[in-house]
Amino acid sequence: MNGKLRQAPGTSDEALQRARLALHHQRPQDAERIAGELLKRDPRLAQAVTIYGYALLMQGRAEDAIAALEPAANHLSDPEIDTQLALALRQAGRDEDAVARRPFIKN
Repeated sequence: MNGKLRQAPGTSDEALQRARLALHHQRPQDAERIAGELLKRDPRLAQAVTIYGYALLMQGRAEDAIAALEPAANHLSDPEIDTQLALALRQAGRDEDAVARRPFIKN
């Protein structure tokens, strides 16, 4: 062996890539499932939270997206999660909350 660690199949990086591909190919249910499995192992994994949020929004499930994104947005300093949360709030009809989260989102 060359001294470098290799990641075994099924690692977080591979799963994140599969979830991203599922989103890209308009398969939000698959992306939700994969990201959800990652979040069960590590709920602080920002990339998985982001993919999970996008998958829920693609399915028109704004309230579910808010429930998933809000805790992450409050604990992580991640502009993508903040923006997703604002979009979910807007989709759920909570325009004032969305603008407060991200002022560039207009009514």
